[in-house]
Amino acid sequence: MTTEQHAQQALFDLEQVKRIEDLQLDSMRKLEKVKDVIRQLAREIKGEGHE
Repeated sequence: MTTEQHAQQALFDLEQVKRIEDLQLDSMRKLEKVKDVIRQLAREIKGEGHE
């Protein structure tokens, strides 16, 4: 491989890593939304139990 090919491969690899990181961030955001919904449901259930 030439230096240019190595550089192109490295750039491609970096772009793949960036995409993976973006997907991980998106997954973490979705997980936080799910956690918020579960917390809200837990609060509602506790609230109904005290009435």
